[in-house]
Amino acid sequence: MRKKIIAISLVLVISVGIGVGVKYYKNTESVQTKEESTVVSNKKQELEIMKYQGDVLDVKPNQITIKTKDKAITYTTDKNTIIQEGTTLLSNPDGKGNIEVDLTTCLKLGMKVNILAQEDKVFNVQWEQLSLQKS
Repeated sequence: MRKKIIAISLVLVISVGIGVGVKYYKNTESVQTKEESTVVSNKKQELEIMKYQGDVLDVKPNQITIKTKDKAITYTTDKNTIIQEGTTLLSNPDGKGNIEVDLTTCLKLGMKVNILAQEDKVFNVQWEQLSLQKS
């Protein structure tokens, strides 16, 4: 009888321990997920503020002016700006270091471009390949 009571008590203690452990794990995981989702949400909002899309109004070797829905904006690129046509990188084709790209050789007036910029710093200029753009 005594062995039976000890066995039942042992099973009960192990079950309670497992239950408490699972509850702690679930609470810890949900807290991390909430914090992570907040960070991801904030980063998405930042990124949305940084994205611009529009038609090319003017283009110079290292400067582009685009017409967005609201206004015309001029951006200046440098050797650190990623320039890409479709998925092809033009500013760093061989991976050995960024080079400045002459935008006048790549862009034409009226083309649609996507720009990722924050204030006066341009991170990326991208457009679809000419053969894919609709006239």
